[in-house]
Amino acid sequence: MWKILGITLSGALLGAILLAETAGAQQMPTQGAQMQHQPPMAGHSAAPTLPGQDAFGAIQEVVRILESDPTTDWSKVNLEGLRQHLIDVNDVTLRSEVKSAVAPGRLGFIGLLAEGFHHQPHHLATARGEDLEGHGH
Repeated sequence: MWKILGITLSGALLGAILLAETAGAQQMPTQGAQMQHQPPMAGHSAAPTLPGQDAFGAIQEVVRILESDPTTDWSKVNLEGLRQHLIDVNDVTLRSEVKSAVAPGRLGFIGLLAEGFHHQPHHLATARGEDLEGHGH
């Protein structure tokens, strides 16, 4: 049921994004018969690029990757599992009570969590309904 809900939410989200992009494209100023496709002047942005919330941005990025991959097995996609994982990551990052102590040559609690580039592939595997070797979460 969660997979179906995740796919349904993904479809609704994608539809809302496409609708917003279509509406935005229809409201863009034109010059003559052509739309302006020039980069914005320094300090000015034509449209926001950040998603506004980190978990939403992570899910959005994964959805974009899954949609561009023709081998995606949508029957296994679990965006709700990814969302729940991101809630856990948020709680660990922002709400954990950690005792700080100087340890020469160590990164500390959050440094160890953020070290390397293992977490982003973990998000993609979670969304695909796969397990990464050595990860039980």
